[in-house]
Formats: sequence, C-alpha cells, structure tokens
Amino acid sequence: MESSIVPPQTDNSHAVKEEKLIFKEINEIARMLANNLHFNSFGADMENEEEDSFSDSGSDEDIGTEYESLNLELDFYYPDEINFLKKKLFVDSFDFKRLALQGVKRQNHLIANFLNSSFPKSIKSFRMGAKEKLCVPISNYFNQITRIGCKVHKEIFLVGFQMSLPQLKRFITSFKQTGELYFRLCEFGITAIPDFSTCLEGTTIQRFDFIETRFTNHPDPEPNQEGFKNLIQGLTSSPSFLLSFKELDIRYSQIPHKHLKKILSQHHLAHIYLI
Repeated sequence: MESSIVPPQTDNSHAVKEEKLIFKEINEIARMLANNLHFNSFGADMENEEEDSFSDSGSDEDIGTEYESLNLELDFYYPDEINFLKKKLFVDSFDFKRLALQGVKRQNHLIANFLNSSFPKSIKSFRMGAKEKLCVPISNYFNQITRIGCKVHKEIFLVGFQMSLPQLKRFITSFKQTGELYFRLCEFGITAIPDFSTCLEGTTIQRFDFIETRFTNHPDPEPNQEGFKNLIQGLTSSPSFLLSFKELDIRYSQIPHKHLKKILSQHHLAHIYLI
C-alpha cells in the first residue's frame, strides 16, 4: 500500500492579519475623510441646496457600514490631504457620492494623475476649485477633466478657472449628460459663436450657473455681454439643448437684467427660470 504524501502545512495567519490591518487602515482613512474635512464651508456658498448637497451629518447611516456612499473633499491647502494622493490608495475602489478638489494650483501632477487614473467610476457631484485669486488656466488638467464627463451624473462645479472658446465647447460637450454645470469666478474667451448644433445631441443639461463669471477677457461690459450672447446662440443651435435647458443663474456678471431677458427671448429661452 502506497503511503500518501501530505504537503507541509504553511501558517498564513501572519499574511491574513497583515491584510486585515491594511483594510482597517483604508477604512479609517475613508471615515476620517468623510467626517472631518471641510464640507460645511463647501456647502455654505450653495444656496438652498437640497438635502443631498455637499454637507456631512456625521452619522454612520450616511457613511454606510461598508462606506458605500462617501463624501470626500481634498483641500490642497493642507499637507495631510496632499499626502493622501501620494498613498497607494485608489479612490475609485470606493463609491463616492460627491468629491471635491480644493486649492488647486496652476500645475500639480498629483491632481492630474488622480483625475486620470483614480477618479471614481461613478459620482453624483464633482467640484474643482482653484487656489489662486485670479483665474487659473485649466490647460494642465483639461484632457484629464474632460475624460471624466461620463462619470459625473448630477453636477459639476468649476471655481476660478480660465478657458478658451474651444476648451469651453469641448468641456460642455464632455459633460452633456451631467444635469447641472456650475462655473463660478471663471473667465472664458468667447469671441465667436460656438457650434453646438450636433455635439449636444441627447444632452440632459438642465441648468447653467455663471456666477461672477466673465465671457471674455476684456474688462468692458459690452464685450462681456456679446460673449454671453455668442454662447447662448451657439448652445441653442442644438435642438436637444432647447428641450432640456430650464434654469440659469448669471448673477454678478455685469450684464443688465433687461439685456439678459432680451438675449434669452431672441434665442427661444424666454420660458426658462432666470435667477
């Protein structure tokens, strides 16, 4: 009778223990980011946001036992949050409702890499805010940010960035399935009428915000008003946009209200809600 060979038993308890500690650390970081960052200040400048806006109640029910619905804000004024992106922890392994990158400098390879390879697969709301007081050219992040358009479903916020007309057209087209587009303290170079007649087919954009945003880089009011008119004329060349668009906030844009109403009426948007 042949004797059976029993393979030597290996004790893998140490590896299992180490793996558990790694997952525990990841979960603790996720909870810290969800609870202790700056959501109150984030939500303060959003007027009458609905219940699920950027705010954190701090309850475990909102966070979820397995962290299935996290709010995450990374503020690049704080070294600890910069270090988060340096870790080998990929945010796309979590299901975040909302994500914000604040204090973004003119150029930061960590942010560019994060947008390119670690952005969540699906998210309701994304905000990206520039650090400098003056408008920051978006060029160093532009290719990365336009690739995530299909992943952001409810709203996109850009604060303090500068875009050329071709960039703005591509940006809006990339986020045409995002319901609400917010541009605050931004500056565009709209010196001609962009053609959106075919690229916005099937769009679900319902709202634009252009609070304290300029439509040209010219300081005088008239070119700014003309830039806005060019944008509206271009957007309304799309039948899908005319069907989906419902609301506009353009406060502090230096365009008189009566001129706004006239421009909207001339382009079949007299029915929309103007804040």
